[in-house]
Amino acid sequence: HKVETIFTPLLGVGIYEIPSLLNHSCAPNCVAVFNGTKLLIHATENIKQGDELTISYTELLCPSYQRKEDLKSRYSFDCHCLKCNSPLEEDGLMLS
Repeated sequence: HKVETIFTPLLGVGIYEIPSLLNHSCAPNCVAVFNGTKLLIHATENIKQGDELTISYTELLCPSYQRKEDLKSRYSFDCHCLKCNSPLEEDGLMLS
């Protein structure tokens, strides 16, 4: 009999000096992607010089009330972005 071993890697925490300067947005213009232990920041749209680079600190496919709860409990701030301030249409589309 062949026995397969399933390896589950340990989840760790890393502090990345430059990416840690990026603010949150529920409509970010960048995404953080891990390549091994390297954290890469990729633009998701054309960014003009002087524009703020933003990433999402939470799961964007969640309804606004869940995103707000997550941000408040994990990062101790209230999100007041455009997507969170007018969530009814956005949440309706997401939940359909």
